[in-house]
Amino acid sequence: MRTRVLPCLLALVLLAAPGCGGDEPPAKPAGPAEATIEFGADPQRLTLEGAPASVQPPAGPWLGRTDRPGPDRWTEQWRRAEDGVLLQAAVFPARPGEHPATALVAIVDAFVRSLGTDGFGQTERGAGLVRGASAAWTAFAAMIGGARHSGRARIVQVEGNRWALAIGVAPDAAGPEAQALMTRYAESLLPDAATFYARRFVDPATLEKAVAGKAGDGDAPVTARDVAAVQLVMELASGGRFPLAVQPTLRRALAQEAAQGSAASRASFRQVTQTLDETASMEPAKRLAGMRDLGKRVLEQIFERAMEGYGPANAYRLAWQGMGRAAIPHEQAPLSVAAMQSLAEMGAFLASLAADREVPAGETLTKALRDAVQEGYAALDDEARRDLAAAGSDWAALRYAWDHAAPEAKVAFRRAVLAALVAPAQRAAVEALPDELAVLDWMQAHADAGEAYARRAVLLPRAARLALVAGLGVDAPSHPIGW
Repeated sequence: MRTRVLPCLLALVLLAAPGCGGDEPPAKPAGPAEATIEFGADPQRLTLEGAPASVQPPAGPWLGRTDRPGPDRWTEQWRRAEDGVLLQAAVFPARPGEHPATALVAIVDAFVRSLGTDGFGQTERGAGLVRGASAAWTAFAAMIGGARHSGRARIVQVEGNRWALAIGVAPDAAGPEAQALMTRYAESLLPDAATFYARRFVDPATLEKAVAGKAGDGDAPVTARDVAAVQLVMELASGGRFPLAVQPTLRRALAQEAAQGSAASRASFRQVTQTLDETASMEPAKRLAGMRDLGKRVLEQIFERAMEGYGPANAYRLAWQGMGRAAIPHEQAPLSVAAMQSLAEMGAFLASLAADREVPAGETLTKALRDAVQEGYAALDDEARRDLAAAGSDWAALRYAWDHAAPEAKVAFRRAVLAALVAPAQRAAVEALPDELAVLDWMQAHADAGEAYARRAVLLPRAARLALVAGLGVDAPSHPIGW
């Protein structure tokens, strides 16, 4: 029995879908005539017009048509007359801030309505990243012409704030081969450019934002950079840099100290920044000693105010004391909470680069990493324990280098991190990956290895970590303000 042919143009769908050019479906455009297309047994991937994305077209003869229904809109359709399979690819603009799942539901709804049905049901749906690009996908079902049809669709956001779409539908009566073909087609939509997980730690512009200053004082405002400078010398006076997790609390307390204190207090904040800037070219060891002495004087003032019950100073004192406690006990050289948390955050960031997804340094992961370090901590020599204690400074240096590295340096760094963190048996395969798309596909196929990567990262010798950071090619200042 001949299956009913689906007479659809995605031009109609794209013009009618909410956010895509109209609120009510216009009269169905005639569109270009169909022509027979023979893709062959092993067709090459087809690049979508106007977008860095491609699909795997179906093998064999099809009736095809291309349409450009409006500015920045393109569609290509293939249908198989004998069983009613319909496949389409499209490119169209995205609305600012539009989520891929929202856009996809609107498109599928308009799509099935254009086929003569009033709605559809989603049998499967999901959203996430495809080669690092925001994406959504769905399986759906609808009654069309009295017969049940099943469909698959995937939408991917590509550069230029555009959507790339692959959608297919087939009558259930067409059989499993048609269903499998439609599914393979929709899932073949991929961006042609790699978009990796990325993170920016500090926007330098935010460091110039004023955080304290009273009208009529006649003094310049205290900036976020001044607060970060005071925090830096206090951390160094305490023995090392503090992790990211506690920094908002510390900086908030210091900003309150500046805001509620006197003009002289605010002047002391600005003086710390000026001193650090003026000594930037000093020999690092000598500069560090001076920064620590300065930090001790600031700490004494903070603690004096804390003993008087002054709120911001007391909040800082409590956070500072918490960072100094032992995370891993040892008779001669316990590892502080600050160092262990910094080590965990650094390990989680490196793992995020290797897994191409966020690996948060939350309580569960931090405990697992602490247990991994503690397992062999007693057997370490003094130098190895000192290396772990320096994690705070190493972590700050990595953040600064990452934020300032050139894009091509980040590409090489990410690949070096992956090779360092995979299991030894996988290293040769990773090093042989031919290009960035292959690297990204490998990362996403092993994205569930994030915790294992983080564990290997915290156990890397310090020399290996520093060698990785050096590969970013950034001549980082010693103890940069704000990072």
